[in-house]
Amino acid sequence: MKLKLTFIFAFAFQAIASFSQITLTAADVAIVGQSMTQVNDTLPAASIVAGPSGPNQNWDFTGLHEHESYNFATVAPDETPFADIFPTANLAAIENDSAYAYLEKDNNSLRILGIYGSFPTDDGTIELAIRNTPTMRLLQFPATYNDGFSEQYQRIIEMSGTESGLPVDSFRMVSTIQRSVQYDAYGILTTPSGSFQVLRVKETEISVDTSYFLFMGAWTEFPGDEITDIAYNFWTKQNGISFPVASIQADEFGNTVSASWLRDFAVSPTQENRNEVSFDVFPNPCQDQLSLDLPGDFAGNLEVYDFTGRKVATTKIEGHFGSLDASALASGMFVLVLKNEAGKVVGTKKFEVSK
Repeated sequence: MKLKLTFIFAFAFQAIASFSQITLTAADVAIVGQSMTQVNDTLPAASIVAGPSGPNQNWDFTGLHEHESYNFATVAPDETPFADIFPTANLAAIENDSAYAYLEKDNNSLRILGIYGSFPTDDGTIELAIRNTPTMRLLQFPATYNDGFSEQYQRIIEMSGTESGLPVDSFRMVSTIQRSVQYDAYGILTTPSGSFQVLRVKETEISVDTSYFLFMGAWTEFPGDEITDIAYNFWTKQNGISFPVASIQADEFGNTVSASWLRDFAVSPTQENRNEVSFDVFPNPCQDQLSLDLPGDFAGNLEVYDFTGRKVATTKIEGHFGSLDASALASGMFVLVLKNEAGKVVGTKKFEVSK
């Protein structure tokens, strides 16, 4: 449910919030049981810029558009098919059910071990593993304004000549990366999904890709040119979100190349609790009322979450049929979370309100 505030009240709210910086800890990010949709703007408007560093910033990214979308879910590694490749991972992220990122988190940092998945090529798709040696630190905790870190690691891809489509016995790509991370700004960021209190993380990577080809028992090395990439990730922990609500990719001169933003977000149950109870909702999309068809004489509660993970409604459910008053909900995507009388999550369902 969106709050309708007058200009004065809205301005006062932002002014108060902007003076509060956030600090991210291990408990705030990378939590198992979340689902989200990230969308990319491949031709961002001139207004979509990182802007200066410093405290109390205001970023207006309402001009972002949706050109591509990607669905993500955070799960336990043993819920994925390639956990044995990254045995130390304690978190996995699934993208569009085709790529799996494996992460390791403790109280000191959040690290990416590598990725396994299907990736597009000129001739179709190819399955491969990408390893980070040593691991790449995504965040170092506590992540707070004016702090940061530097590191060097290698990103390694290996495959047979047949897999690569090259007339060689084996192929290896080694990217040597010097990475600098700065928590360089905080403030209020507004996207098409709403306004969020954020900590901006500036990531600068200087990389050199070296290709190795094995043919007739001999390796041949082809070093590439040095490339500089800059990314700005706007992290929040508002409303339970533990993910950047927007990201900017920039060239070495700071010009925006592409941008992405978080469109939908929901906290969902873990795999062991997911969909123990099967139920249907209709009509979907709905306008003012959503009906539920439940198994048997169910008794429990129904909770409704919006795209930011904020609970916007709750109602008691008893019997074979139930209903939800959606008249106060704004147009958009929502998640129903069904709980039994003991408060255990036993099912989830997405629905849309269209008015």
